[in-house]
Amino acid sequence: MKMKKLLISVLVLIIFFLPSFSRIKKTKTKINNIFNFSFSPYVYFEPIEGSNTLYLNLIPFTSELSYSDKNGIKFTTIAGLKLYSYGLRFGQIGCLFSLPVYQNPRTVNGSYNGYFTAPLAKIVYNPSESYTAVTIANENGFMFYFKQNLSLSLSIQAGYTYFFFPDPTLNKGIVFSGFSLSSGLWLF
Repeated sequence: MKMKKLLISVLVLIIFFLPSFSRIKKTKTKINNIFNFSFSPYVYFEPIEGSNTLYLNLIPFTSELSYSDKNGIKFTTIAGLKLYSYGLRFGQIGCLFSLPVYQNPRTVNGSYNGYFTAPLAKIVYNPSESYTAVTIANENGFMFYFKQNLSLSLSIQAGYTYFFFPDPTLNKGIVFSGFSLSSGLWLF
């Protein structure tokens, strides 16, 4: 008998507290295009390797998923081609992950527009120089939205990178800053 009363009480609570049975009608506005696929070409310099070493990202693609009106999750692939005084060589492989927070809510088309700030983390492995680099930084910039779901992002990054070598006595950290430019399409 106790079990039957308990089961009935649980069912009554579920019916009253589930949103689908609630008497309050929720209004939802449909926002399209929650996924951004961007082309993010960039050339970057690793200060630990000397003044004549530049990297060109061979797979400069970024994907961003918006999970609320002002927040997104961004993922960028990194495959660096090393350009240095002795020629070309494959240099780095890794990824960058960030959580942008936008000042303005998403537009009806689904994109963000205006100022944003984002904590970011990057990890890369360099087989030619035998090190792993871990970066923690902040990115500040502006996202511009154009017609046909096209967007453009300009930002400045500043943070700290720590380099891990096979010989622990070579490990060191550096403060860095950089500039980022990307263009993309808001899809789905």
